[in-house]
Amino acid sequence: MSKKTIIVVSIIVFFLILAVVFILKGDQKDRVKNMLDKIQKSQNFTFSMEENTSEINYKVSMAQRGKDVSIDMYSDEEHTTTLVLENESYYIMHNDKEYYDFGDEKVDSDLIISSLENIVKNEHISGKEEIFGTTYYYEEFNNEDMDFIIYANINESSTVKTRFYFKGNNICYIKNIVNSEDENQEELIKTDLIYKVDDKLFVIPEDYAEAAE
Repeated sequence: MSKKTIIVVSIIVFFLILAVVFILKGDQKDRVKNMLDKIQKSQNFTFSMEENTSEINYKVSMAQRGKDVSIDMYSDEEHTTTLVLENESYYIMHNDKEYYDFGDEKVDSDLIISSLENIVKNEHISGKEEIFGTTYYYEEFNNEDMDFIIYANINESSTVKTRFYFKGNNICYIKNIVNSEDENQEELIKTDLIYKVDDKLFVIPEDYAEAAE
């Protein structure tokens, strides 16, 4: 191989390495926005948020299949589901094996997408933080609409900053930092996002009865 060829190959390799570095570096930014874009393009996803402490045991899981949405809520021993199908919606009480039929009444079910759309409108800062011995990349936003709050105490004087923690491009935690005149508090929520759904979530069990009004 001639000296000239070696120089040309070296230059090509250098620019390829540089391009990869820029791609990887760019991938570090705007992970919340990228997550929103992927959710919006996906026909199927399940987004779960869970907070477990000595005082709180609460979980919300939202599954979307096309236009159908199933929102499961677990609190201590109670389990309920808001089920929104194309032309009908239901509220299911699993402990009682009963449900209410709301017919075509409009139910606000687009919670995850609308909440993310609200948040990404704001500027954010990024950083790294260790949680339970693992270091995560995070993006922190001013949360003016107070979305993604599960159990934190909020009032008219409260301001909320919300951090989204990622391992690679996978979201792992959400932390709400709530400041108010009375107290400052932090709410750490374990999260999970997968791009598939369980079809059983969109069907009322056969042994459930419609609740009397």
